Amino acid sequence: MIPRMGSEEGPSHTGLPRPIPATLRRWLLPVGVAIEALGGACDTDVPRANAERADPSTLPAPAGPLRVATYNVQNLFDPAPNDGGDVLGEASETPTEDAYATKLAGLAEVIALVAADVLVLQEVENRVTLTDLAAAVSPWIEYRYQATYDGNDPRGIDLAVLSTVPIARILRHRHDVFRVLTATCDPGSAPEDPACWNYHFARDCLEIHLVVRGQSLVLLGVHLKAREDGEVSDDTKRLAEAQHTRRIAERLVAEDPERPLVILGDLNAWPGEPAVRAVLGDPSACACAGPRFSSAGATLPPEEAHSAFCRDLGREALYDDLILSPAATFRLLPGSVTLVHDEGLSVTAAKASDHDPIAVSLSIGRP
Repeated sequence: MIPRMGSEEGPSHTGLPRPIPATLRRWLLPVGVAIEALGGACDTDVPRANAERADPSTLPAPAGPLRVATYNVQNLFDPAPNDGGDVLGEASETPTEDAYATKLAGLAEVIALVAADVLVLQEVENRVTLTDLAAAVSPWIEYRYQATYDGNDPRGIDLAVLSTVPIARILRHRHDVFRVLTATCDPGSAPEDPACWNYHFARDCLEIHLVVRGQSLVLLGVHLKAREDGEVSDDTKRLAEAQHTRRIAERLVAEDPERPLVILGDLNAWPGEPAVRAVLGDPSACACAGPRFSSAGATLPPEEAHSAFCRDLGREALYDDLILSPAATFRLLPGSVTLVHDEGLSVTAAKASDHDPIAVSLSIGRP
């Protein structure tokens, strides 16, 4: 499926966010035109806008900031009750027209404050909702490049991408099959032991390839399995997903150690949990031998390092994060890690999602 590209026009809604502060506008890049992606792979999608000329933002140029963020927009369903197919939860989550417009306005206010050049989203229903969201933000940021896909979640909440810069290609991993790498399985006990089951991603893992100012970089967008009613198998599946994501990242880093790579999304786990330690590269949690990655959220003061309420802990915790490879950590701009909390937002924006977005700025381009 070819991702739907941004358009010049789109539906507008009232109650849109305030203009972006001048201190944030400097992170934005000029909007350009997509280039043809080189190469190809199975389960690969190549967004295209105009293949006849290269976008200026992809040509070699001195390094500059690229703002990258992740945001779980919490059940962004459109008002059409049947356009998600036979998925669980569609009827209960389908909003009224007014509620939909209000949610889009609130999300747009938050996204405008984040001011990301590339934004990976979780819990987007379909292309319609993504296009409507981009239109709601368009007075402040024009996300010309948009992609969303049907993933594995039975509720129809999928991963999506909004970008001001061209997306060279996206590889999907929803059909990957994997197990817990750190488990020792007795063949006789495998059917009963969740650690010995075969798993797919609960949603997907989007492998997003970009070229900005002549430099390539990769984002791995994820939304790991949530914990439901304390089921042990949920924790096990999340660990397997995290380990497999780490495995994908290690392959990409081995191919080009100098290429920045970021794992970003809703990890559904807080710092110190096995799934988080796995994506960071703790050998005891991932059975991996590659370099250690770093957490963007860990650079924030403890009182700020939280993105969602954790029922297990009874408090806010850092569920959403950007995990940086060594090459990405080297390019992290000091002081650029931000989490947008409810304080200071309008009531509409604060209620738009139960997660807070987190963003970083990387120095990307010719040295």
